[in-house]
Amino acid sequence: MHEPGSRETAVVLEGTLVLIVDGTRYELGEGDSVTFDADLPHHFENEGSEPTRFLGVIAAGLRRS
Repeated sequence: MHEPGSRETAVVLEGTLVLIVDGTRYELGEGDSVTFDADLPHHFENEGSEPTRFLGVIAAGLRRS
């Protein structure tokens, strides 16, 4: 988790990626992108046998209530 108000964006460059945010699972493929509240519990998984490449960008303190 990151500091309160943080946002994270991930872009899948190659392969497949699973993102789990606050207990909810999202399956992403090549070319997919996602933005989410990064101060929630989250992690990424590669469940396949092929390598996955993705970019993750975290912006601290941007979310407003």
